[in-house]
Amino acid sequence: MSCQKLSINVKERPKNSQLELTNERRVLQRGEKVIEIEVCDLERILFHFKSNNDPGFVYLVHALPKTSPFFSPFLYKRVSFEKVDKHNYLTISKRGVLQYTKNHMQFTKLDEFRSRYEAHSSLMKIKVFNRYPMWKMFFYWRKTVTWKKFIAARKFLEGNLFVIRRHLQEALLKIQVLLVSKSSLLFFNNSRMEKLDLVEFLKMQFNQNERLFNELTEL
Repeated sequence: MSCQKLSINVKERPKNSQLELTNERRVLQRGEKVIEIEVCDLERILFHFKSNNDPGFVYLVHALPKTSPFFSPFLYKRVSFEKVDKHNYLTISKRGVLQYTKNHMQFTKLDEFRSRYEAHSSLMKIKVFNRYPMWKMFFYWRKTVTWKKFIAARKFLEGNLFVIRRHLQEALLKIQVLLVSKSSLLFFNNSRMEKLDLVEFLKMQFNQNERLFNELTEL
C-alpha cells in the first residue's frame, strides 16, 4: 500500500453521487513515521449532501486523538450513534455541519465548512505547515526532558549540598565573614625594606608573623 500525505486533493470530484457507508484504510506518513488508520472520504460526503436532496445525516468523529503527531482537524471517520464520542463529534447533513462538544454546539453552513476544508488542505501542501505538528511534538518533548533533568538536579542538590541545610548555614556564613575580614592580612611586611639592614628586616618580619598569629588565634 502506498503512503499518502495528510493533505487531501479537494480539486478532484467524486465520479458518483452515492454516499459511501464505510470508512477506508489510509496510510499517513510524516518523516520516517508511518501509520495506517481508518478514515471516511470527507470530500465524497460533502459532495453528496451538496449535490443530492438527502434528508439524512451522518455521524463523524476525529480519526486520531489531538495528542497524535498525525492529527488533522479534517481527518474523520464515520461511526454509528452507539460509537459516537459524546464529548466531541459532529453531524453533516444538507443543511450544514453541527459540531457537538462538551456543553457547546456550533453550526456551520455546508459551503463555509467546505471552504475551510479546502483552505486547510491547501495549507497542508506547504512544507512548513505539513511538518509543524512534528516540530511541535519535538519542542514539547525537549522541554519535558529538560525540565525533568532540572528537577532531578535540584533534588540531588537539596539532598547533598550542605550549604542549604539550616544547622550549617549560620556556621558557614560566619566563616565567610571571617575570611573576608582577614583577607587583607599579610605574612610579609615590605613597608620599609630599603631602609633596614638584615637584622632589622628579620625582626620586623618576626613581629609581623607574631601579630598575625595572635590575631588568628583569637578566632
